[in-house]
Amino acid sequence: MIHVPFERRFALPSEERLRDPDYISIWGSYEHGSLRWSDLYAHRCVVVLGEGKCGKTHEFKQQKQALQDQGQAAFFVPLELLQDGEFLDSITAKEEQEFQHWLEASDAEAVFFLDAVDELKLRKGTLRRALRKIQTAVGAQTHRARFFISCRPNDWADELDFQVVTALVAPRERAAEVTEAPAGEEVFTAMIARDSGPPPSDGEEGASGREEPVKVFALLPLSRNEIVEFARLYAADHADVFAQHLEEKELWHLYQLPADIMAALDQLATEGQLGNLQEQLVFGIGQRLRETSDKKRNDLSVKKGMEGAERIALALFLMKRRSIYFAAPGGDAEGVSVADILPDWSHDEQVELLGKSLFDPTGVGAVRFHHRSTQEFLAAQRLQKLREQGLATSDLHHLLFASIGQERVIVPSMEPVVAWLALWNPDVLTDVKERNPLLLFRQGIPAILSLELRAELLRRFVEQYSGSDWRRVGVGHTELKRVSTPELAPLVQELWDQAYTGHDTRELLLEMVYLTPMADCADLAFQAAFDESLDFHHRTYAVWAVLRCGSSQQKREIGTSMVAGNWPERVVRNALPDLFPEALELAEFLALARSLNEVPRSVHGLGYA
Repeated sequence: MIHVPFERRFALPSEERLRDPDYISIWGSYEHGSLRWSDLYAHRCVVVLGEGKCGKTHEFKQQKQALQDQGQAAFFVPLELLQDGEFLDSITAKEEQEFQHWLEASDAEAVFFLDAVDELKLRKGTLRRALRKIQTAVGAQTHRARFFISCRPNDWADELDFQVVTALVAPRERAAEVTEAPAGEEVFTAMIARDSGPPPSDGEEGASGREEPVKVFALLPLSRNEIVEFARLYAADHADVFAQHLEEKELWHLYQLPADIMAALDQLATEGQLGNLQEQLVFGIGQRLRETSDKKRNDLSVKKGMEGAERIALALFLMKRRSIYFAAPGGDAEGVSVADILPDWSHDEQVELLGKSLFDPTGVGAVRFHHRSTQEFLAAQRLQKLREQGLATSDLHHLLFASIGQERVIVPSMEPVVAWLALWNPDVLTDVKERNPLLLFRQGIPAILSLELRAELLRRFVEQYSGSDWRRVGVGHTELKRVSTPELAPLVQELWDQAYTGHDTRELLLEMVYLTPMADCADLAFQAAFDESLDFHHRTYAVWAVLRCGSSQQKREIGTSMVAGNWPERVVRNALPDLFPEALELAEFLALARSLNEVPRSVHGLGYA
């Protein structure tokens, strides 16, 4: 019931990238292509799609209240109430008077927020019946009405009655001409196809000479910038600590919905900390499994729900599938039926579990785990329990490890599960050290690792790959930021000479000095920056490291040397934004910039830098 004054964004369903958690986590502040409520009001009938707990109902209620505060007629209608009652039964006595006044007005507009097609479906109601009751109440004043309808994606595709939705906003003389509607999924797909371009501006008509009767938009998850802004609006005293925690642990992907952010901030306020990734996953999974509703079946215990979620997670990994279906998926190679995984469960139990916000809809009758990290953790937890119940070590290792010729590897599809199991099982950890020492850095859990284990894994990596050319075995900056700490500076100094002989090992240590940053190792980076035998990538990391944590004298020497020339232009362009004002004075900076050749339309260009 708490309102946070925050403006949400929307996008066309075809803009899949704007709703993809991986895309949002990387390009979170990129808002091109998204829409605001002001854009949605340009249309007479809008369907708002969004996953459970994403804030659809709250948005509808707040928009209704804002319009009423401005003196405009607006009504919030839970569609489920129209299954057994009439329109006037779903609004207050005061709103009934306002509705009657609107009907009698000559030109005033009213906005109707029709909430939760999915809740209506749970009551075994139909959208056709509910919307006809709205149409009957509005009568001849349809042309003065604007409608917003909320729903989860899969329920909308199942329940869509295009004939009734179109008739709701069509002129009365056209309503009778509407022919029998095609199947819901056909219409939904066609509507998305029509929505592939930008929405028409005010007064703009479609290709047929009139505006599309129904527009479909998706409510977007929050970007990084929006997560921080929302946190400050909700709990200013804890927002900075929360944001710092997400940045240090790279956990932005876990907090893209308002409900998740509020739960985390409440936890911070009561417990003083969020805990590590494992603790946050356990807390979040438990919260989602405990969710209850006065409209849904609530018979699953948390224990049984956890068992079912673990079984589904492991099955999806072993079968290399992403989605799970309420019913048999037919020929879909990407999905599997929940009945095939939980045959000992009743149908009602299966439906209740998949209805938890632990899962997100991916299509008609299909869901997948809300967070990939949740699926990875639950799958590992299931295997761990099976091992404790007697699963043979040889059978476990057969699932996780393999040999390709003379090389012993980790099964690629099982790497996320192996990483968790390595934390809990010394024998699995031993195999990981021999096969892929940096796996634990890659799978999102390195912040849990002890300093001693991090140091041991780094030693193993340097021993295994020093003296060799590029093997593509390093880790990304996100993962390295999670594991690196100034306390590892003595280890970097110890391993430096050996690591310097290998492409991947040298790059890893240079990145660590830069990303951490490690002031105690700035002198090593300074020497590497002037090593003309290194490729431009490594010299760039070395220069960045010095500019970030080196001494003023070291920074100045690099700047002066670049102005003098004889540096690779790509290194200079990469370093340019960080050279002023510590490494270069303004006149030197401008002279250096003017001396560079531009590379148009490239991230390596001067303009981009």
